[in-house]
Amino acid sequence: MMDIANIKKIFQNADFHHQIKHKFGKYKSFVPDSIQQLRASSKSIIYKLDISTELGIQPIIFKRYIGSKNRNNVEINLYDKAHPFLKEFMPTIYATKSKIFDNETWMLIEYIEPLRGRIHPPNHFDYIIPTVAKLHAHSYEQNFYDNIDLFNPWFPTFHSKKAKTRRQAKIQKTKLYLIDALHHKRLKKIIEPTHSIIQQILSKSSLSFPELVQNGQCIVHGDLHLQNICCNHINQNTNNHIRMIDWESARFASGWFDINLLVERYLGLRNSEKNNDDSIRNHCVQLYTTEMNKRGITFQSDPMILYKMSYLQYLLETGLLVQLQKEFDGKKGVLLTYYLDKVLNWGKELNLYS
Repeated sequence: MMDIANIKKIFQNADFHHQIKHKFGKYKSFVPDSIQQLRASSKSIIYKLDISTELGIQPIIFKRYIGSKNRNNVEINLYDKAHPFLKEFMPTIYATKSKIFDNETWMLIEYIEPLRGRIHPPNHFDYIIPTVAKLHAHSYEQNFYDNIDLFNPWFPTFHSKKAKTRRQAKIQKTKLYLIDALHHKRLKKIIEPTHSIIQQILSKSSLSFPELVQNGQCIVHGDLHLQNICCNHINQNTNNHIRMIDWESARFASGWFDINLLVERYLGLRNSEKNNDDSIRNHCVQLYTTEMNKRGITFQSDPMILYKMSYLQYLLETGLLVQLQKEFDGKKGVLLTYYLDKVLNWGKELNLYS
């Protein structure tokens, strides 16, 4: 963790001071005892701290992007270049400084309370999904292309040749992991019953569902879960200002990728009330469809089919790989059996195997 003395030097930096004062008025100092490290990875480190201004004590986020990682670059560019277009769905960016130390980028970002723990699930979907639909409609098809200069050439698109090549490489890696899993004492029992079916599906020349592109694409967050969804004021009777953080997985793709990751992560991780999964899923699909309809967007294909197609595409190209990597790294892939079940059942329903 960066020590307090070094963080203090950051806030004595004239550039940061100049940028902060335009947001808060006269900046006084930061509060050393307030510093907390919230999260750390090989890509970034996130701190929460308080600053003292003429408006009073203000909590902010200090985020250090470590090195020049591609996934960091997507989020940095979204905050730096596309923020005017997406500001309704993002925290405010107070200050940015690049090329620090070993090519780090530092940002001072608005602190917004995480939604997690403040609404009893599954009611949280009724708060979140309308805002997700608003994001998708705001950036849907022509709306995105009308603002393409904000996103070219750095923003990933699902249908690009580069993205297809990357997804195919992930599929090949997943196939190898599945073979290795048959020689893994614990994994063999999990993988063996569905191994041949999954390999059959993964061996198809193309796993793309054209319906996902035909029914429209938009900016998707790409990693929607409760830790990445925030709101300062929750009130069932008002229009809550839900905002999203950690945009490193964002891309231009089917909006259904956001919806099913949000919903299925919750369904896959919970330990009770499994018998009402279908009712929760159906409610969320209908809610999203209704919210998109309000904004003039109607899906030409069955929304539940689009939901299942996009989730299967995610599982086969990324989800299974992530869970298998965790297992081989000595961690537990807690969603692995859930993923396998969905591939087996929804894959048959969508004719991915005979």
